[in-house]
Amino acid sequence: MAVLGVITWILVNFFNYSPLYFVPDRADERPIFNYILTFTKSDVFAANTFRYAGFFDEPGAMAYWGLFALLFNRLFVKDKKIEIVLIVCLLLTFSMGFYLQLLFYFLFFMISKTNKTRTFFAFIVVLLMALGASMMQGTKNDYIYESTFGRVERLLEEGQESDAASGIGNRAEYQEKAYREFTKSPLTGTAEADSLNLGDNIFEPLAKYGILGTLLMYFPLFYVFFYAAKRKQLDVIKAIIIILIGFFHRPLHMNVLTLFMMYSMLTFVIRKPVKRLANG
Repeated sequence: MAVLGVITWILVNFFNYSPLYFVPDRADERPIFNYILTFTKSDVFAANTFRYAGFFDEPGAMAYWGLFALLFNRLFVKDKKIEIVLIVCLLLTFSMGFYLQLLFYFLFFMISKTNKTRTFFAFIVVLLMALGASMMQGTKNDYIYESTFGRVERLLEEGQESDAASGIGNRAEYQEKAYREFTKSPLTGTAEADSLNLGDNIFEPLAKYGILGTLLMYFPLFYVFFYAAKRKQLDVIKAIIIILIGFFHRPLHMNVLTLFMMYSMLTFVIRKPVKRLANG
């Protein structure tokens, strides 16, 4: 999905490639565009930008699950080629949340005094990403700058992040809204929260399920963390920390894919990790 998304990004930006068709999302009525190789809501016709989303509805979700793929590869598959391809391709989702988690991924796994090649690669990727994005300011691909440096600038200037491209509204407002809903019933959450648009923020699951429900939902990660800590599996602990950082902008949701990913990680960690799953 990541490779096909990058191919589509190149076709759209340099060869005027257009989507085959679009359909309205049942959740928010925004159009989802089908480019055959990828889907997205962030389209040049609807938002004046193009960011691929794989089979997800929007690029942030693609980057979110791409990070899980990166971590699963690091912990269980250990294929360096896959790691490089995922890092490079997922950069073009232009997800600030992914960039933050990727920074910690570099710090935890790729910057090393003993492995100079890996450290050099991490440095070059970050440098090229920063230079490339900065050079797009004022060009026809200005959205690349606005999606990266521009978003950071707005965050610093306004003290809050605005998701202007999606048209949904201000995340800070949704977080405050979710927090108010959470305070109504801290232990179990409120039934009304399911019918409210609370956005993606750290208080969303607390508002819906309360403290008890949220602990139950996050149970696989907590279990893996303490299981790994007891056995001094440092790489697993680092991976869980990176995942938890992502919950501040995109918390867990009760769907099949989420539960599959969480319990797959728990299962793989409890089993003795093999060198390569393909050989096991």
